[in-house]
Amino acid sequence: VEREVKKESEEGKKMLKKNNLDDLVSRLTGKSKGITTLSKTEHDWNKFKKNEGIEDELTTYRKNGYIEKMKFLKQTDEKLEEDL
Repeated sequence: VEREVKKESEEGKKMLKKNNLDDLVSRLTGKSKGITTLSKTEHDWNKFKKNEGIEDELTTYRKNGYIEKMKFLKQTDEKLEEDL
């Protein structure tokens, strides 16, 4: 997955710094950094979501998920306590 980022932006500066550090480490150790299991898994999962067309559905369920419901209930309880 590739995405264009302006090098003047904060994200671009972070990427350049990270790439420079990775490059320096690989030159010092003589080993090139390959893809990690985590980044490969993330790439595969994003590809799967896109191919299956389930990105919107997952976003909807995430928005209506357990954590959001618990947060809502906590906020409701706090408002009720304030009113008392």
